[in-house]
Amino acid sequence: MCRGVFLLFCLLLQGTWSGSPYRTLSSQNVRKVKDIINQYITKHNTDPTKIVRTKTVTYSFSTLPLAGENITNGLGPIWTDTQGRPAAPNGDTYVGSCNPCGLGDVIGSLVRLLFHDAAGQNGANGCIDWNTADHKGLEAVVADLDSLYTANSLSSVLSKADFWVLAGITAISRAAAPNTPPTIPFLWGRVDAPTCSDIGLLPNAEGDHTLLNSYFVRRLNFTMQETAALMGAHTLGRMEGRFSGFSGGWTPRHHALTNSYYSAAVGVVWDKRLRNGKIVWEAPRLACDDPQLETSCGQTVVMLNVDMALFTDVSLGTCTKFPAPPNNVGSCVDSPFRTYSKAYTSSTSQGKWIKDFALAIAKMTKIGYAANALYSVDFVRIDLIDLGNSVVQ
Repeated sequence: MCRGVFLLFCLLLQGTWSGSPYRTLSSQNVRKVKDIINQYITKHNTDPTKIVRTKTVTYSFSTLPLAGENITNGLGPIWTDTQGRPAAPNGDTYVGSCNPCGLGDVIGSLVRLLFHDAAGQNGANGCIDWNTADHKGLEAVVADLDSLYTANSLSSVLSKADFWVLAGITAISRAAAPNTPPTIPFLWGRVDAPTCSDIGLLPNAEGDHTLLNSYFVRRLNFTMQETAALMGAHTLGRMEGRFSGFSGGWTPRHHALTNSYYSAAVGVVWDKRLRNGKIVWEAPRLACDDPQLETSCGQTVVMLNVDMALFTDVSLGTCTKFPAPPNNVGSCVDSPFRTYSKAYTSSTSQGKWIKDFALAIAKMTKIGYAANALYSVDFVRIDLIDLGNSVVQ
């Protein structure tokens, strides 16, 4: 029994006391939770260089096979050939790293969930307002994480909001492989909300640089440099028309944490188009990083208006091809954000972007919480102990 002046010392030795289940979060438990998340990513990863195709079925996280498994009996997704050819007979394997599903989808979904939860009402609170159309496409990954949270009894370890944040951080680390993952400190102590309203709280994909400024700089309190770095999250994942009306990925290899989002923006010519009533910028089919796979891994690569707003003033309407052609150089005027985004476009700037991106993500995870409301791993919340009356058996 722990009493009186020696209560805190005794509690630290015992490691338990009555009250809130979130008194502390040990580094050992964080590692265990990250292992659970990594196993989930692995399970839902189809080898990005080998694609097995069978009959058409609806894509679902729950039916994705383990890496290397054959997809049989109608389980698992179907991919059309990257050159538009029909699916191969059952059992045939194609090589191509621009797999439009698989690892990039699950990593992109986890990072997207981190952003959408943090950018919603009151910051990261483990709550998604499904009445908000901007959240479409997150249903599957939220259902899967909820299942993991329940099956592993994680409610006694950390809040759902903390779990989602850690899942996003883990996904970013996975995307960095085989390189050293960026350092993104994980803090705990977020409080789950039973309900939330996120309508009008997510940015407009067809916005311009004024939207970037009003949303990220004014509303979320990011600097312009942090905003430019954070937008590079679009390196991961892709868009599906059935969810957002937009289709395609921002980069050919959307499972890898690289600065290709920035280098592609200034390295190829982008044409402004209207697709399904929405503004997009399209580039010629981009080859993958690996020259051995260039013949089979092309995919639709697009930029949103808000992406191009990092480089050019899309609000003027005169810029329909970027970079502007030599015979019409005045058609595209630099965006105020170009000063910051150009820092990440060169072949030698990847390390700088990853470092800045990690800092921006860390800041994103703190939105909605006072500086003293979140805690480092292994920190014991003394404020939850009543030193005068508490008795711990």
